[in-house]
Amino acid sequence: MLKIYFMAVVSPAHIKRNFSLVYQLLEEMVYNGFPCTVEPNAMQQMINNHAHLSTTLARGATSVTPWRKSGVNYAHNEIFFDVVEEIDAIVSSSGMTTMQRVNASIQVICHLSGYPEVVVGLAKRDAIKAISMHPSVKVGVFHGTGNLAFVPPDGETVPLFFPVTLFFPVFGF
Repeated sequence: MLKIYFMAVVSPAHIKRNFSLVYQLLEEMVYNGFPCTVEPNAMQQMINNHAHLSTTLARGATSVTPWRKSGVNYAHNEIFFDVVEEIDAIVSSSGMTTMQRVNASIQVICHLSGYPEVVVGLAKRDAIKAISMHPSVKVGVFHGTGNLAFVPPDGETVPLFFPVTLFFPVFGF
């Protein structure tokens, strides 16, 4: 969240110079120790970069889709999907792999007008076991049809994150 507000790498100097903004962000994000408003679009409507609260309640804060700004209109509607796989492995001094883990995520950059519902078909959905989904994903549709259906947040998001099961042993590199 701080990276979005400062539009740069966050450093201790940034936090010291913008203490009141950081304090307001944390106050809105956490209520009694529980996450409250964590969607960047809703936060940007409630707290601007001049470090004072808006006089009106953000439209996204009470919306059914708080991750989506209202009234978004683009001259060119476009959406980009990336499938990112991360491989972690521990290799012993003899060259044998002692542990391997592969995690995958679907990353989306969305510049679509209005409130679009995007449906993406996934092949081999049965191979996806323990998953983490963004609140915008319709879980019932995913478990019923295997399709990823959601109203994407404006900008960058990760609607789906999951470990990949290795069907073969990895012995060495």
